[in-house]
Amino acid sequence: MVIRIMFVLLVAACGVILLLTAKNRELSADNVALHQRLISPVLGGWLPAENLRDIDDVAVDLHGVENAPRVIYVMDPLCEVCRASVPGVRSLLKTLEPSVPGSLLVVSTSSPDVLRTYRDKYELGDARFIQSDPKLHSQMGVRVVPTTIVSGVDGLVLAAHVGLLDVEAVDRILTATRSEPRRGVVEMPREEGS
Repeated sequence: MVIRIMFVLLVAACGVILLLTAKNRELSADNVALHQRLISPVLGGWLPAENLRDIDDVAVDLHGVENAPRVIYVMDPLCEVCRASVPGVRSLLKTLEPSVPGSLLVVSTSSPDVLRTYRDKYELGDARFIQSDPKLHSQMGVRVVPTTIVSGVDGLVLAAHVGLLDVEAVDRILTATRSEPRRGVVEMPREEGS
């Protein structure tokens, strides 16, 4: 009798452990999603319409160019994840609008000389590079690097991604950018009576 009670208690304890493990995984996934949302630029938000100059002293803004979206890649040349994301940035740019030169804007707080070296090393000749500051990063909603933002010609944030820009991330950005009617902004369901 005592053995049966011990066995039942052991099975119940195993069940509780399995239940807690499943709940822990669910909470971990929710925590990661919340963290991503907190550090990402706001979809549907507006980028500042600042008069900026690139490292070659040419006027540039954060909005799309020639009726095409602009890919804004915020990075640091010393960041390993940023360097590993360069193929993804190229792929995204090639897919979005290959015929518009200057539609890739690379933003960094590094010096112009460091940015020129980075541009040459990673063969990003058509890209426009901007030496940024924390104020501009804050206005764009950038909290970590690398961050990739796709903006429309009106400065609307169409899509954003934080972290390594791999094939899966490029696909998510393209899907969000091409979705209608709000181009990457997920609408919340309305409650009855509102």
